[in-house]
Amino acid sequence: MCSADPTKILLDGDLADYGGDDDTSNKLQTGVGVGHHRHILISIDFIGKLLSDLKNRENEDKEEKGDTSVNNFIRVLNQNIKDLTGGLYPLTLWSDDAEYKNGGGFKIVHERAEHTKGITGGYNFTLHDLGSVLTSVNMSSNMDSDMAAAALTSNRGGPIPDEALSKLYPGCGNAARASVGAKIKAADVQKKKETMGAGFDATKSEDIKSAMSAWVSQNLVEAGVDAGYRYMIDLEVSHYGCWGTQVGDTFTFSGVPSKYKGVGKYFCVGKIEHTFDGQGNWDTSVTGFLKLDA
Repeated sequence: MCSADPTKILLDGDLADYGGDDDTSNKLQTGVGVGHHRHILISIDFIGKLLSDLKNRENEDKEEKGDTSVNNFIRVLNQNIKDLTGGLYPLTLWSDDAEYKNGGGFKIVHERAEHTKGITGGYNFTLHDLGSVLTSVNMSSNMDSDMAAAALTSNRGGPIPDEALSKLYPGCGNAARASVGAKIKAADVQKKKETMGAGFDATKSEDIKSAMSAWVSQNLVEAGVDAGYRYMIDLEVSHYGCWGTQVGDTFTFSGVPSKYKGVGKYFCVGKIEHTFDGQGNWDTSVTGFLKLDA
């Protein structure tokens, strides 16, 4: 693996070595390690252009606000890193609630790190404490009647047959993984990477980015990653308007029933809505899906 555009971002260690057999080969190694995302080098020129583009977009659309905020800048930067590494490094902002209260701030982490066993919720909202920002809370189930009947023990006369749930949604179940094109091997990616050692250009960049994207999609880790499974319970919280929350962030609420609290139980943001009344009042509603870690 590597960066598909070393003029923008550069990974460390062997991932920054583009090889090549001739005298013009570029062995652009940072010498820091073997590919940890903490050691990604980012071009100052690229940062400047990114900020300039965000500023221009904000100026062109006066209704848009926050394009040049730190949070949005990091979000766009993370998206570029994900794109240039073929999806190998999908990064996101995250904060452990306890660390944040103790001055720990936010961290940039691999977005799947939020779904490892042990997460209790990135943010812990409370309704009754002095200074609470919440204005309303709503907890609901989105089960249809068939799923509810299968799930509720009071509606069962005995154990559920193995085939019962699969018959509820016959179109789903054990469907084969969709084809993602010709099988890409790590050696194929390495060969494309080494062609850049003799000189970088945009065509090679797109070629290696496509190869890495295919390799990453064909080598997904099935166990131990994305271990959080969605349960059919939604939690909607409304609070005073605030930018910064993103789809995928995790949170919980102090008032939810105890069975939905604790290690491995949290709500994952799936919907965000901002409302403005034209009188200076701004409200934000966040809907989270209950996730249970395996």
